[in-house]
Order: sequence, then structure tokens, then C-alpha cells
Amino acid sequence: MPAASGDLVDHDANQYRLPDGPLLPWQLMDNGRKITVEPIPRLLLSINAIDTG
Repeated sequence: MPAASGDLVDHDANQYRLPDGPLLPWQLMDNGRKITVEPIPRLLLSINAIDTG
């Protein structure tokens, strides 16, 4: 379990890929400020592959 938000960069991650290619970063709040984390993904999911139906 990551102890601080900066530790998430090295944490195993599941991420979503947008239809045009880029990965969605994680956007979190840390002590009232918005941070963006781009961890190394272990599992990638395509937004197009998700059935929202």
C-alpha cells in the first residue's frame, strides 16, 4: 500500500486507454491540492472494449 501520493508512480496500476491512444492519468486530491499521477500500468483496458450498454 503506498504511504504517500508520490509512491503511486511505483504502484501496480490498472489504466484505461482512450480511443485515440493516450492513457488516462490518475487525478487525485492530496491535502486539498489536485495532483496527476501516471503510474506504470500492469493492466491496460481500452475504453472502446467496455460495454456501457
